[in-house]
Amino acid sequence: MIIFTEDHRLYIEGESVGFWANTFSNFLGGVAAAIVVVACYVGIQWFLRITDLTLGYNWIFDGGKDNAHNFRPSFDIRNRSQSRSYKLANIAYTRGRKLCGIDNKSVWGESLEPGSIEFLDKIAPVPAINDLADSLQVEVTVRLQNGRGKHFYIRGSGPGQLNPAGKIKNFSFRVRDWLEEIGFPLE
Repeated sequence: MIIFTEDHRLYIEGESVGFWANTFSNFLGGVAAAIVVVACYVGIQWFLRITDLTLGYNWIFDGGKDNAHNFRPSFDIRNRSQSRSYKLANIAYTRGRKLCGIDNKSVWGESLEPGSIEFLDKIAPVPAINDLADSLQVEVTVRLQNGRGKHFYIRGSGPGQLNPAGKIKNFSFRVRDWLEEIGFPLE
């Protein structure tokens, strides 16, 4: 059994541990503390990154209810970060897991400044959508221009959202909302 006494000496089953064993145990404790600090920092950065941007959308179309055509999303994108700006890349439209369209021009280069809310409705029509029922089966995802591939995108929350955000992401948004409500600085 390992025992620490009041004079901060390490004893193992009643025998004193030597200088090097004590030094080594202190070293391991320091390394473990450093790993915990780095893991906490990485976790906080992940938390901020995953909750910085929110995307809501609705479908708009040309014509009346009976002859609707040119279905396209209109976006409400919020940058909740106080220090980081983002640039949008493209829009991916999926039905289930099948890709039904990519729009590389409509939002390319749009900048989201810190603390801003952008309403984007000048989006190109989605060719794969012919009626309102089709639009309700399509998910909308916006990718970011940050050079990190498929991992940094915003999944929209709207009428075509078939796969809602997971439990961890929903919990993260609730925690961020609560922290902002009580006035805790996040950045």
